[in-house]
Amino acid sequence: MRFGRTYDEMEAMFSTITSRVPEGCDLVWGCEATGAAWRSVTAFLLAKGQVVSLENPAAIAALRDVDSRFLKDDHVDARTIGEMVLRRRYRRKPLCPVPSPHSQGVRSLGRDVEKLSNELSSVKTRFSSLLCDQLLPSLKPSDHEWA
Repeated sequence: MRFGRTYDEMEAMFSTITSRVPEGCDLVWGCEATGAAWRSVTAFLLAKGQVVSLENPAAIAALRDVDSRFLKDDHVDARTIGEMVLRRRYRRKPLCPVPSPHSQGVRSLGRDVEKLSNELSSVKTRFSSLLCDQLLPSLKPSDHEWA
């Protein structure tokens, strides 16, 4: 079922799907953690008191490849996510919890720090090369002790 990220669209999706679940059956929602869409969807489902398993995109791709389904589209991925959740439940393995907003923020901050660190390293290298080119054009940067 296709749906958008507005509250009304998610509410319509939720109502449609939950109305089809037989009485007494557990419903577990599987979601792929790619992009930013999963955040609003999982927040919506958790606010409704639902059980959500946040699946790793690499694991989804690996299972899809094992099943010889090299075709990548939303229908195949949805089926694969469902199979992953079913396998976890059948084997009594824990579901993949949705990280708290705090831990999401820490992860995001860590990625930002890593990007800035890499950028700083790149700028230092370019600056060192520029200095070598300007001050000692006849020598390679690696020939200088301070490089």
